[in-house]
Amino acid sequence: IISFLAIMKLGAIYVPIDPEYPSERIAYIRENCKAKLLLSTREIISAKGLKDAPLLAIEDVLFKEASALPYQNNASDIAYIIYTSGSTGKPKGVMIRHRSAVNFVKWYQTFYNVDATSRGTLFASPAFDASMMEMLPYILGGGSVYPLHSEMRNDLGTLISFYKKHSITHSFVPPAICEELCNNAQDELPEKIKLLTGGDVLRNIENTNISVANNYGPTESTIVASASFLSEKQKEEGISMGKPIANTKIYLLDKKMRPVAIGIPGEIYIAGAGLAQGYLNEEAQTAEKFITSPFRKERLYKSGDIAKWNADGSLVFIGRNDQQIKIRGYRVELEEVEKVLQNHPVITQATVIARLKEDKQHELIGFYLLQEEATEQEIRTFLSSQLPCYMIPNKLIVIDKLPLTSRGKIDRDALLKRSVTESINPVAKVPPRDPHEEALAKIWEEVLAVDNIGVHTDFFEAGGHSLSATRVMSRIRVQFGVELPFRSLFENRTIALLARAVENVQKQPLTKKPRPAISRSSRRGNNASNSTIHT
Repeated sequence: IISFLAIMKLGAIYVPIDPEYPSERIAYIRENCKAKLLLSTREIISAKGLKDAPLLAIEDVLFKEASALPYQNNASDIAYIIYTSGSTGKPKGVMIRHRSAVNFVKWYQTFYNVDATSRGTLFASPAFDASMMEMLPYILGGGSVYPLHSEMRNDLGTLISFYKKHSITHSFVPPAICEELCNNAQDELPEKIKLLTGGDVLRNIENTNISVANNYGPTESTIVASASFLSEKQKEEGISMGKPIANTKIYLLDKKMRPVAIGIPGEIYIAGAGLAQGYLNEEAQTAEKFITSPFRKERLYKSGDIAKWNADGSLVFIGRNDQQIKIRGYRVELEEVEKVLQNHPVITQATVIARLKEDKQHELIGFYLLQEEATEQEIRTFLSSQLPCYMIPNKLIVIDKLPLTSRGKIDRDALLKRSVTESINPVAKVPPRDPHEEALAKIWEEVLAVDNIGVHTDFFEAGGHSLSATRVMSRIRVQFGVELPFRSLFENRTIALLARAVENVQKQPLTKKPRPAISRSSRRGNNASNSTIHT
């Protein structure tokens, strides 16, 4: 937050990068935006091997004298750039102007009654545009922002205690967390708290007295394009994405760019004050997605989202018209994952599909052809060096050839059926062979509520997900006295591999005391512009 304010005061452009990103992805973003400075902590700079100038450690500039700087931005300047998954195989930077951010803030403060007494949480990753939603309205309204510890976000008991301790009035949480809070812990939540959600489909909220608001909006429309508080009718008949926010228009159009009637599916096109300037250094993609309106003199953003109008003027989400999906709130272009997979030196062809599981969450499945032998772990290590952990396929399957339709296109339906019916990467249940593997097996069995975990069992195929992964890494930290990065479990998905990762870290000197473990909430049971650019 302090870094963001400093960059704004300087009149520069803010480009947030998640420190969990692989070094290659960080390097690409820095080069793509031609960053004049990278601002981070000494620990992250060292961990990511960021030795090339220009770098600045936050610890070296905190608490130093700072003279007033002249105001030099205008409303049309770029305030920040958010990088999202790109269909070209590389992330693309969405450029948001100051005026778009201010329009959003003014709407938000009015709609959600944010003032100097408000206390909001900061839940999202800094690289996710929802973090701007959680900072700007409160900072500019004189309110307070309470950042959440990374592992606190996925433990309901700890999260609720935090709400109570700090008298939180507003909290933005992902749909999955929102559903759990409302359906399993509403009696424990502060009575006057407002829960805000978005970034993915909100599916099931039971009767609750908690004030819940659903928000929809791609990064290209400055965080939110439509929103509404949930009514009792919505909870019973289906949750909508609300109505357009201030100074925003939403059109639902068919393939011939004609408006559709109430109840008829159409693609969402967005116009208004929130539209981004475009994609940084991507003129072709900008021209493809930001088009001239056929109705009046204005720009439209072609979202790719399919929805329908309700009779009351609210939107109901239906799906996508392309290969883009949402995982843990993040936009993921399957084509980007495919291109990275195909770049492996021994892979000749590859494709990636998304399967919707019973818990309504997407899992990625990668199919590929090899020209010479390579283990799945070698493929995963390669992917981990270039992609964030949420973009790495849950399952990787070697095939002899890609099935094709009669038109010569990849038959994704056939691959989807194969992923469901085929026993994927079957392994024998080898019991733990040493103390490290025994301890890890016990942790997995407790967290996943299963018995007889084998050392070669894949964590995610055994039912693991991001919430349970957080609990596993928390227990490992306390059990073994080591600090493993969260992505370690995505890179070492079996007990055999994770045990070796733990051993390697134990051989290194411990620089700080491990944090306490997080535990399952008792209610949950066992189900669980030409300005200088800074980053």
